[in-house]
Amino acid sequence: MVIVADSSCCSDTASAVIANLPQLIAVNCSVSGNITCQSGNAGSISTTLTGGTGPYNYLWNTGATTASVSHLGAGTYTVTVTDAGGCTGTATATVIQPNGLPAAVATVNPVSCFGGSNGAINITTTNGQQPLQFLWNNGFTTEDLTGLTAGNYTVTVTDANGCSAMIAVPVTQPSAIISAATIQDVACYGGNDGLVAFEFDWWNCTIHFYME
Repeated sequence: MVIVADSSCCSDTASAVIANLPQLIAVNCSVSGNITCQSGNAGSISTTLTGGTGPYNYLWNTGATTASVSHLGAGTYTVTVTDAGGCTGTATATVIQPNGLPAAVATVNPVSCFGGSNGAINITTTNGQQPLQFLWNNGFTTEDLTGLTAGNYTVTVTDANGCSAMIAVPVTQPSAIISAATIQDVACYGGNDGLVAFEFDWWNCTIHFYME
């Protein structure tokens, strides 16, 4: 209130009310759908506001202008909210992802003799969300395999988030000891000029053995 008096001692009064300033905008972000597999885009962020005067305008560092954003990859996101009076509030949120897809490295014990079944595969895994599951192309679900014949094996490793990776593992064997046989028939009935010749592969050497 103000009282005004002039030189003639006349006076008048007036009053005015100053409204309280609106509360500053507080922006809170809520993250859902964090990335379960590397390079995914299932993340989403929603906002809640307190204070300020509506309507509100939103501006994300992605260029989006909505209160919530979705289909986000891993990373940090910032939103600036402006109210009807030009006051602003800012908040950031981070969409996270796991430490990578499950990965596997195989150590192979080859079959020791041609046609044998003593090959083995030992798997070492990294990354992925435990526990891990294993599925081989021969139907086995164990991490490692033993008692294998020579051939090509594949394993699919799946983590707790459903992320998976596959590797191929060849199991080898040495060559057959007898690599070839040559037969020469007897030229005439009752003769003794028949011949059987075998070729042996032994430690990468070829040995010729003849029988007459």
